[in-house]
Amino acid sequence: MYKGEIESILDADQQAGELPVIDCHCLQACISHLKYHKASGYDGITNEHIIYGGNNLLVHLCLLFNSLIKHCFVPADFCFGIIVPLLKSKHGDASQIDMYRGITLSSCVSKLFERVLVEIHGEALDSDVLQYGFKKNYSTSHAVFSFGESVRYLTSRGIQVYCVSLDASNAFDRVIHSGLFVKLAKRGIPLPFIKMLKYWYSHLQCAVLWKSVLGNIFNITRGVRQGVSYRHFCFQYISSSYIWMN
Repeated sequence: MYKGEIESILDADQQAGELPVIDCHCLQACISHLKYHKASGYDGITNEHIIYGGNNLLVHLCLLFNSLIKHCFVPADFCFGIIVPLLKSKHGDASQIDMYRGITLSSCVSKLFERVLVEIHGEALDSDVLQYGFKKNYSTSHAVFSFGESVRYLTSRGIQVYCVSLDASNAFDRVIHSGLFVKLAKRGIPLPFIKMLKYWYSHLQCAVLWKSVLGNIFNITRGVRQGVSYRHFCFQYISSSYIWMN
């Protein structure tokens, strides 16, 4: 259902607006937020390579990123991740699969590009004011306070209050890609950004690395990429859709 809907939205788009341009100042600002001593992806490029790459690398990255935005395309290395299983507790039973959690190692250049996309589209990615999760200057205490005050206000006026809870465990890993794109489009997110994500997510692949042995490559058909800068925005839009229903 969602797949056909997002195809129709993107095919019907006749906008000829100007595409955002990434300059060296914007890119340098994003690079300044990169953290040191982070694991590299399959390509072996680390954040330190980018941070100390100099002005020549900065210019070439600008040319590359602007070209990717123009053509709504990303290289295959941007789509590939290595899943490394980590033991949750050394005191547990290491033979049980539930004792492991997987972390995905992605290209550091792709993560920088994602950070740049958030930088240039940040204003359009604002979520509902009643969404408190994964937002700067907000916490669970704000959500608890709003909930408590709402209940107190209604019950003091003799109004019955019904509460429904939603289990969002593993929510990031269960997101339907086409459904996410439809929700982003309906909220007015720039379509070039959605087209970029659509191409990206339709080519996602991973392989499990276990004891220095890389397993078979498989396709990723659901979920939001681990460690990406816009991951929390995606969760906000999925959860905020329940607020907008009212």
